Amino acid sequence: MTYQEFKEAVIRYAGENGIADYELYYTESESATVEIYQEEVKGYNTANSMGVCFRCVINGKAGYASTENRTDEEARSLVLRALDNAGSIESEEKAFIHERGDRYAVLEDSKIAQPTGAELTEAALALQRELYGADDRVADGTQAYMAYSGEKYALYNSNGLDLEDKVGCSICYAIPLVADGAEMYNSFEMKWGDLKDFDIKAIAADAVEDVISGIGAGSVPSGKYTVVFSNKTMATLLMTYFSVFSAEAAQKGLSLLNGKEGGKNRGRLYHDCGRSHVS
Repeated sequence: MTYQEFKEAVIRYAGENGIADYELYYTESESATVEIYQEEVKGYNTANSMGVCFRCVINGKAGYASTENRTDEEARSLVLRALDNAGSIESEEKAFIHERGDRYAVLEDSKIAQPTGAELTEAALALQRELYGADDRVADGTQAYMAYSGEKYALYNSNGLDLEDKVGCSICYAIPLVADGAEMYNSFEMKWGDLKDFDIKAIAADAVEDVISGIGAGSVPSGKYTVVFSNKTMATLLMTYFSVFSAEAAQKGLSLLNGKEGGKNRGRLYHDCGRSHVS
């Protein structure tokens, strides 16, 4: 069954069992990854998954059930299991189903096409060749990856909410290994977006240059210095505090940004395909 057919079956069985308040959450994902080593395909993996969660409220008690099967029989079982679970809840806290909002942001449809396995493989092989060609010191152990990940989300409830969203993205990893005498150095470069927009040659050049720039680096005496961070290093530092920007952290009182919605920040972080800029 498609998601739409499964949703209609759940709605029907909820009505047959006298369930007035309920919600249905659905998600599915698909991914593919190509790994290149020594200009050969070392690994090719694909994965697909989906899940459905049904929640109903009976006499103020919420019952849950989930499944990974989209069949008419499973739709009926999902409803009955959630109904049975609601009768087992002992908590005195009242559960509820959210009302439908007045408006929702309209998201732009994703224009990123899902690449075929052959397209991912060809791009990964091309990246590996460019990595080897970027500098004579690039050694075996250098690796290239190409991947695609796509997800769909849907939320429906008995109060009229009915939303769906689908996103997808191609991802590129360049991991060069550079030999300088007996010393080995490595780094990585990552891009994400639409596969057809990847500049394979530039990605390889940037990755190798990043490694070479660290050759000969050493320690300095302890002291106070003026420091210039690369955009990649600054993004890594900011990722340590990334969770404080989430709505959940704010709602739990764990973010200093709580209550400052709509305000202006003193700094801005721009992130574009793996390159971050702070101003």
